[in-house]
Amino acid sequence: FNTIAKIKFSESLLAQDLIAAAKFALLKEDDLNLACLLKSPFFLVSEEKLLGFCLRKNELECSLYEALDDAKIKNSLDKIVKKSQALNSFEFFYYLIYQSGFDKNFIAYFNIQATTILNQFLEVVSNFCEKNSGNLQHFLHFIETIDPQISLNESSENAVRISTIHSAKGLQA
Repeated sequence: FNTIAKIKFSESLLAQDLIAAAKFALLKEDDLNLACLLKSPFFLVSEEKLLGFCLRKNELECSLYEALDDAKIKNSLDKIVKKSQALNSFEFFYYLIYQSGFDKNFIAYFNIQATTILNQFLEVVSNFCEKNSGNLQHFLHFIETIDPQISLNESSENAVRISTIHSAKGLQA
């Protein structure tokens, strides 16, 4: 495979969804991250359902988490929080990606490229844990400070390739 592009974590919707899950796990009262997590492939909550949760939140004058009236979603969220407390960063993200059952949602939502991004995301987390503590909060600080890159590879699938002028110049050779 040839490397065709490099994207930063902050530019990858998939990485942003994983980071939103981690931020929620650390602070359940963060309504913005919870809303992002609910809309992500983790839960695929519709705009209408999310609006209903938000209206209920405003009516009850509580956090979005407290306003959730869907037991299945709330149980999954509670499990994410518990896993974040029991596991180091790598184990937590590995659980989210491959053991929680959400991996099928990611691949369906983001296509075949999702596997590459997920594996490289885990590689960055693994490298961080080897060199630093496995603390999730420290990892999130690292991500916000460094904003690591993920290399995307050329796929053998039939696909349209869109590139910037800068990256297209290399194709001339």
